[in-house]
Amino acid sequence: MADQEYGPREALELLMRKLNQRDTELATRVQAVVDAGKDVEETEPSTGRRKKNARVYRKSVPYTYGEALQVAINALTAYFVEQPLLVDSCLDNMAHAVLGAKHQRYYWSADKKQPLGIVPSTGNREKVVQIELRTETQISRPDQETQELARVPAKQIQEEQANLTKLREIVELTGR
Repeated sequence: MADQEYGPREALELLMRKLNQRDTELATRVQAVVDAGKDVEETEPSTGRRKKNARVYRKSVPYTYGEALQVAINALTAYFVEQPLLVDSCLDNMAHAVLGAKHQRYYWSADKKQPLGIVPSTGNREKVVQIELRTETQISRPDQETQELARVPAKQIQEEQANLTKLREIVELTGR
């Protein structure tokens, strides 16, 4: 396999095939991002006797294979690196937040240092954070109502980052 030369098309097909073997849901999402294409602005010259301004419109066009390969790697970077970093940041911020007592107004204590109505010892503590998967206007019921945010170990994120960096280097060699 080392003797074979890969072009961007073959590299993209190989990446998607390997991804589909490992995780079909992720492969479907990455393929959807690639299939979305890019927006371009086109100008249509005016026709007829009148000298109108040229008509300008936007349309989606497919990526070239090289661009599609980069977009697929960007999608994998977002999935394996950026989202876990975002979740970790959210959980860090929520750990510092204090919780208020339910249905209680906030009044300041006599010394004006501590608001009343705060649940004691809820600051600087890891909390369970969930996001709603179903919007209020959604009619159909999803399989899962909420998704709990969980930390990804920093070492795992670094390994994924290193793997994606190697993949980018290989792809750059392929594009030459």
